[in-house]
Order: sequence, then structure tokens, then C-alpha cells
Amino acid sequence: MYSVITMDTAFAHRGSRDMLLGKTPDEALVNALSTEKRVNAATPPVFLALADDDKTVVPQNSIAFYEALKKNRIPRFEHRLITTSALRRAGASLSSIQRPR
Repeated sequence: MYSVITMDTAFAHRGSRDMLLGKTPDEALVNALSTEKRVNAATPPVFLALADDDKTVVPQNSIAFYEALKKNRIPRFEHRLITTSALRRAGASLSSIQRPR
């Protein structure tokens, strides 16, 4: 699923944050690149997909964004998978088509 949305240290994907912002980024830059803090009336409708068991990019990334969308009355749809363990190596797909192995 890989939904890195926030750069907030509370639940940011640390590797992505460090690679994008450096080890000690300016707080203004952190806020500017934390998508959940930038939702406003001009934000388009959003589809979010996440997996509850994702340990790399925790679901709170998508949940915080979803809550910001809700607060701003932006149309949103969330698809939450309970597990992605079978799909973890290549990410997850919402397609019902199975790829040959």
C-alpha cells in the first residue's frame, strides 16, 4: 500500500522522512510536506487504501489524512485490508486479476 502521507515524527515512515527531508528538517518544511495538514476546500475527492497489519508505513498515515478530509467535508473512500501478508513482497493490489508466478 505504501501510503506515506505524514512527515510528523509521531508515525512517519522514518526512512522516507529522512531521505526526503534530512535528519534535522525545519518544522515549516515538515508541516508543508505532511499532506494531512494541507487539506482544504480545494482538495479533490480521495481514495485511500491501507493495510491494518502494515508495520513499515503504519495505518495512522492514512487515518490522519482521512480524518482531515472528513473534517473539511471532502468526499473520501477508504479501503482497509485486514492483512497484506500474502501480497507483502510486491505490495497489494485491489484487482481481482491474479498475475502468473
